[in-house]
Amino acid sequence: MAGFLLRMGFCMSQWSTLMQRIAGKWQLPLAAASAVALPASMTLLKPDPNKISMEDAATAIEEFVVSGLNDDALRLGEFMVSRDDCEGPPCATIELNLARALFGKAVSGSRSAKQAAKIVTHYKQSAMRNATLTPGDLAQFAEALEWQGQYLAALQWYNEAISKGHPRSIELKKHAIVLMRDKLATPPQQMAIVVDDFLSSVDASRLDLRLWAIEEKLHLLDLQGRPELGDRLLDDHAAAFADSDLSPRFEYLRMLVLYKTNRFDEAEVGLRTLRNSVESHDEVNGMAGWLLGRTVLYDGGPQRPLEALSFFRDVERLHTGSPYAIASRLGSAEALAFLERHDEAIESYQIAIDNIDSVSTRLVNLDLLQVSLGVTAERRRAAGDLDAALAYARLAMTLSDEGDEAQTIVVYQQVANILAALAGRMEAEQAGELSTEQSIAHDEGREERSFKQLYGEAADTYAKLAEMDLHHDRRSAEASWLAAELAGKAGRRSDAVRRYRKFVVERPENELVPRGLLRIGKLLQAAGRLEEAVEAYQLCYRRFPQALDGIRTLIPLAQCYVAMGPDNLELAERTLQLVITDSQVFTPEAPEFTDALFLLGDVYGRQGRYEKSISTLEEASDRYPDDPRVWRSRFLLASAYRKSALALRDGVSDSDFGARIERIRAESRDRLRKARSLYRELITEYEARGSVLLNKLERVYLRHAYLYEADCYFDMQDYRTALKLYDNAAGMFKGSPTALSAYVQVINCHVFLGQPREARAALARAQVLASSLRPEVYEATLSPETKDDWKRYFDWLSESKLF
Repeated sequence: MAGFLLRMGFCMSQWSTLMQRIAGKWQLPLAAASAVALPASMTLLKPDPNKISMEDAATAIEEFVVSGLNDDALRLGEFMVSRDDCEGPPCATIELNLARALFGKAVSGSRSAKQAAKIVTHYKQSAMRNATLTPGDLAQFAEALEWQGQYLAALQWYNEAISKGHPRSIELKKHAIVLMRDKLATPPQQMAIVVDDFLSSVDASRLDLRLWAIEEKLHLLDLQGRPELGDRLLDDHAAAFADSDLSPRFEYLRMLVLYKTNRFDEAEVGLRTLRNSVESHDEVNGMAGWLLGRTVLYDGGPQRPLEALSFFRDVERLHTGSPYAIASRLGSAEALAFLERHDEAIESYQIAIDNIDSVSTRLVNLDLLQVSLGVTAERRRAAGDLDAALAYARLAMTLSDEGDEAQTIVVYQQVANILAALAGRMEAEQAGELSTEQSIAHDEGREERSFKQLYGEAADTYAKLAEMDLHHDRRSAEASWLAAELAGKAGRRSDAVRRYRKFVVERPENELVPRGLLRIGKLLQAAGRLEEAVEAYQLCYRRFPQALDGIRTLIPLAQCYVAMGPDNLELAERTLQLVITDSQVFTPEAPEFTDALFLLGDVYGRQGRYEKSISTLEEASDRYPDDPRVWRSRFLLASAYRKSALALRDGVSDSDFGARIERIRAESRDRLRKARSLYRELITEYEARGSVLLNKLERVYLRHAYLYEADCYFDMQDYRTALKLYDNAAGMFKGSPTALSAYVQVINCHVFLGQPREARAALARAQVLASSLRPEVYEATLSPETKDDWKRYFDWLSESKLF
């Protein structure tokens, strides 16, 4: 028998206990015992489960539950209810005990909604089969419903258990009140009636429950805007607590009523007395210390934040980890904010908020805390302390309740605005646009982050805001637009393009759609996706030809055509002519007209139409002498003169008359002189500014101007002056392949001057330089020649014996 029982999954002590409990009732059949075993054991012994009677099984399962053998009860019970003959009272008893066994397992282990659903199902099945549920069953049924989140149904069954005389009815009443308060959002007026009934039914010996009910009643009076009625309530029950251990807690409630009714002086005196009457580690000491700090901080007169801070920190030190210590941590944060010690305040807020779940909402009103943090953030923003403002606003965001959509939107809006403002200021600081006074102070504690990161965070926050505020189309559209704008400022071009496209598609009637298409084109253009950019610009101009943003696409559209190569220069010219000659919007004073004129001169030059390029660029320089592009146009104008001079010289044919040839050569020399003069003006201007103040393009122009000025002298056969300029350029750019280009011309100058020895010396210097420069230096230039290309060229020149 012992071996049989062990195979069944029982130990001898369990079986002995079970046998004692059922002694005198019936003899447990072998089949009934074997049916509770694991399937493997059943297979070994080969009992016939179908021969177990429902009555015997019901009795066995009930005794298993009573003995705490819940697993065994479940194994046998689940088999029995699957049988076709499970019906009548025995089956009802089995269903009832399955519910009890499952509840017992859940209470002793982990609870889940899935377990609760099984318990509820078995209780319902037993009730349908007319089983009699005890008050304890009713309470367990209610608790399982509560685990499922069926709070209203749970409340009904708790009340049923109470009405049936549950032995712990008063505790169930208390639990039912908590359920109504926390889960069912019962109105204060209705709660007050229930609490009054509870208070009247509490036995005189249960002062703990009476005190709890009094606290509930005081809270309800506060919610109803009648805290002054608390005095009468406390007076009615004062005698019962006079000489009890709960007297200090009762006295604390009196002080709380004084605080709630703005009798701060009385509250302060009473709280100081109460703190001194209990041990420092008594919970009442922490409660009184917290309330004393609140009283001192907000006493209706001049705030005393430093004094309040000392009370709060005492509670934090003496009652670490308690709800009142966490509430005091928040109080410390408020006091520190009053004292303008914002770094400490923010840290204190963060620690408290991280532990806020363990604090009652009566100690800390999260809605008020969120509003307070938002107000503090706005004050810091107005004071220019954007870092602190952002920290406070982000703390407020962590308290956002998805159920309170309106307040959540306000908080997200504030965070997004501050992020954008802080990013803008950091960008201006890096660009040197702010004075020392404007960028002072707040950098010291600033975490390492770039303005682009902040713009990105702002963009993401605005995007969330747009999704939250869909019912308010104007605000949602504004947030969606800002999300796209700031994604662009963050350097997230693809993301910005996606957001602009989403805006254009979802809000086709919005007045910002043409600007959105323009932005899409510019972002794609900046990313080098020129064909896509052209499509965006063309779509914008086609859909909105009269809108300002539609017409503004013409300049960047022309720029794309220029960047796409010579085959598209004619399209660029036609596009620019729409601005200069065909537009009824852009006058010569308009920036777009200025852009078009400068760019058209460049286009003519690229087409080799130098005469038109010269006249257009000179017109642009004359019209807009103060435009920063004047110096760039000087470079283009000089290049046009130089290239036209070379074109004139190369166009002379043998059939031309001598006089005509001389006139052409004279014109060519004049143009070269004009070109070198323009190059010299540009060199003088850029050298005066200093290389640090030049942008990348201006540095390229300066480097080329040195060489092209020398080229003008070379083309005029003034080889000595050209040699001097080339030598200077070679020395100036000795760390760059530009120096190699200069050396080529140095060699040529020496050859034309009849100085072969000097030419060979220059070649040797060029070979040394070509070998010494690292390969990545060559790769960093726009020139296609590699290190090996230059070395092969100079080696060939050396071996050619040309000089």
